[in-house]
Amino acid sequence: MEDPHDGIGNVFPAHKVTLGQFSTDANEVTVRVEIAMGKMALNVLQAILPDKLSTSTRQLANYSDSFNPET
Repeated sequence: MEDPHDGIGNVFPAHKVTLGQFSTDANEVTVRVEIAMGKMALNVLQAILPDKLSTSTRQLANYSDSFNPET
């Protein structure tokens, strides 16, 4: 029987997991990591964008199209 200790005093519970359950668990962890990374990216954007976005607009002159003389 395998030693359930990790070498520093922690004991791991011994239980069997099917390959299908392991795959499902791994997919769930992957999704949770992707969600966490998305939230982190959103927080970064929300922190830096307000300083970069314009708060006012203005209408510039309309320039004619030299390739279309009707404008």
